[in-house]
Amino acid sequence: MESVLHRRIRWLRAGIDPRNGETYDGSARLCFDVEPAFTRCFLIENDPARVAMLKEIATEQRNARVIQGDVNEQIGHALGVIEPQAATFAFLDPEGTELHWTTVERLANHKRGHSPYKVDLLILFPLQMCVLRLLNFKTGVVPKVHEQKLERMLGAESPWRDIWRMRLTGEITTAEETRAAFLDAYCHQIKKLGYKHVLAREVVSDEGRPLYYLVFASDHDAGKRIMRHEFAATQMEPGQLFNAAEYTKGVIYDPDAERPYRY
Repeated sequence: MESVLHRRIRWLRAGIDPRNGETYDGSARLCFDVEPAFTRCFLIENDPARVAMLKEIATEQRNARVIQGDVNEQIGHALGVIEPQAATFAFLDPEGTELHWTTVERLANHKRGHSPYKVDLLILFPLQMCVLRLLNFKTGVVPKVHEQKLERMLGAESPWRDIWRMRLTGEITTAEETRAAFLDAYCHQIKKLGYKHVLAREVVSDEGRPLYYLVFASDHDAGKRIMRHEFAATQMEPGQLFNAAEYTKGVIYDPDAERPYRY
């Protein structure tokens, strides 16, 4: 299996757990500990300091390659050497609007015509950290530069303007409903790329404050089954991957289940 990692670690970021003082590895190291192992891992990063850290990791791993630059521009270098028939997993974790929708589309289209399965995606969707901060829900005025960033990140077909308008006019009344509408829209767009399964879960702080969402997309039934199990984790289930806080609700988007759209 091939791996493409755009590294900006937050939920699995290397560091020290403030709750117990224990150190832990980030995903750029953890991806080399899986069984069966990835045949190749591409670590794409734009920040020079983080690139240096990734290169240190890569010296210990024969199957690792570090690519410095904007992931939207450099993803082609990785995809160019990945066989379209190969099982491929891409972890995309931007801290803001850096990940363009065209890059998500490019990953989804990489294996079309060569395999019945598309590239599996795990995307950090920074709704609370980024998208909502670029919108003004009081004045109804958004700077042009913010509009352009949102357009690149969410895509031309995204209904983000409709959701924003509905919040301004009172059709959507709460912050929770606003978050749900934006998440539904983003996940629905991924579903429209042809993915059989799309799941999402909220990740929160230790105090229960929403931070961002993790969105998973796959054509594999086994992938959905495994990720539904992992996404259901809480602090009470330390054997699972996403035990961010006991307040996290687990899977909150599943298009295979009944759900109302807010746009």
